[in-house]
Amino acid sequence: MSRAALLRSCSLALALTAATSCKNASFPFKKSPAATPAAPGATPSRSPEEAAFLEKCAALGASGGSLAGRDGWFFSSTELQRLALLQDPAAPSIKAATAAIADYHAQLKAKGIELVFVPVPPKAILFPDKLSKDLKIKLRRNQPARLDSSLQSTYAQLRSQGIRVIDLTEPLLASREDRKLGPIFPKTAATWAPRGAQTAAATIAAELKDLPWPHPPSDPLISEAATLSYTGPLPSAPAPAESLPLRNIGRSADGKMRSVTFSQGGHPLALIGDASLLAWREANNPVGSANAFASLADQLAFELQTTPDLFPSKADGRNAARLAILRDGTNGRNPLGSAKVVLWVVQATDLALSDWKLVPLRLQFNLTQPQLLLSDPSKSPPLPPSPPAADSPAPDSPPALPELPR
Repeated sequence: MSRAALLRSCSLALALTAATSCKNASFPFKKSPAATPAAPGATPSRSPEEAAFLEKCAALGASGGSLAGRDGWFFSSTELQRLALLQDPAAPSIKAATAAIADYHAQLKAKGIELVFVPVPPKAILFPDKLSKDLKIKLRRNQPARLDSSLQSTYAQLRSQGIRVIDLTEPLLASREDRKLGPIFPKTAATWAPRGAQTAAATIAAELKDLPWPHPPSDPLISEAATLSYTGPLPSAPAPAESLPLRNIGRSADGKMRSVTFSQGGHPLALIGDASLLAWREANNPVGSANAFASLADQLAFELQTTPDLFPSKADGRNAARLAILRDGTNGRNPLGSAKVVLWVVQATDLALSDWKLVPLRLQFNLTQPQLLLSDPSKSPPLPPSPPAADSPAPDSPPALPELPR
């Protein structure tokens, strides 16, 4: 089956089966504090400060490229554009995103797996006072008020459907700047700093630690403090390097630290998502950095003292990892066969994109009649083309997953 036909079949299969659910095993999660400024999905009432902030995001985002803010801080116009598009919780893009998330949640729940959705807060939400000198952002104990009421409303909407959302905004705001520990975002990059990943991992682990994880390994994961001199890609002209403290994670071998090895199958915790999972780790180190083993995946492994399964995608946290799981499941493997929790990490601003897909966990085929097995056979799609001979490659087959970093 061609890639296009496969995706069409995926969407049709999910449209017919999304309503199916069964009783799910309960998990002893801790409660997440969450602000809900409006009813789930309702348009929130914004403060004048937030309204002015969003208006400035729209104006600056329209200019394109990267933007120089205050005190040497830089921001991505793409992030600002998407923030401006997230003002209406009923926007088509948010409907598409929440539908895809809810659909995947229902499928996993039917398998006894808990979905935990973790949106990564935008840099501008955490540092709105650095965006423009024209904005009058009030600070209390060096923290701004939350200016993301639409995102909070969307998170409340997901929670109302039984989906656990870990909102990282409050803990990241609380520790956004520390002269000793370093900032949670670099001044010159749109990707969070190592300490941002570390703070996020501690927050996530606090909710997951009560789950029955495997016993700690005989060779426990260790940490090692380091400092990185870093200049990110946002400035258009040379900018001063920042000193970023980080906590490298690995195992001790022959007196040296060896990086953590992740797999794809066999663990009760699976991580899926975008570049936020592996930023600051080996081949995934952001431009301008090297020799770091301090990604969110590493930090979470250290906090839990166990190495979860990892299904990363650098560019597309919305669909790519789920499509890879679909491909493996359809090919006879069972990548989530041992999973009890799937942690889905994606940029919060991706909720402004409309290309969220309904992706099944696997497709079912009858080999004698290669027809998609649906809950309603009368609505079956046209038969896919006959499979090629065993010694011929499948036409237009999906590309292989990149090898995980070791």
